[in-house]
Amino acid sequence: MRPQSIAIAGETLYVADACNHRIAVFATDGRFLRHIGSAGRGPGQFIYPYGLCLDSRGRLLVCEFGNNRVQVIDPQTGESLAMWGRPGHAPGELAYPWAVEVDSAGRAVVVDSGNDRIQAFRY
Repeated sequence: MRPQSIAIAGETLYVADACNHRIAVFATDGRFLRHIGSAGRGPGQFIYPYGLCLDSRGRLLVCEFGNNRVQVIDPQTGESLAMWGRPGHAPGELAYPWAVEVDSAGRAVVVDSGNDRIQAFRY
């Protein structure tokens, strides 16, 4: 429900299944493989995952609109490897983050939509 973003690694397609609060994983030929995560606020859980990208190490970064954070996920196991962000307006805090991408310097660049800004994080 409301596929919001995609990321592709080799023959695998990751889809932010925003309203189901999970990441759907497909083969690039369209076969469904599995889900990553469930609804919630704990590690490996999501509330409205909107943005997805893969970093240079093949880890999945998930930008959560509803949890005001970014998680780094092992795409094979679904394990949460790191997370940052919390609701707010100060540097490092997020308000309805919409998208994430990793730049050439290896920083996670986040569209912090509720704060009308872009923030970059080393992780």
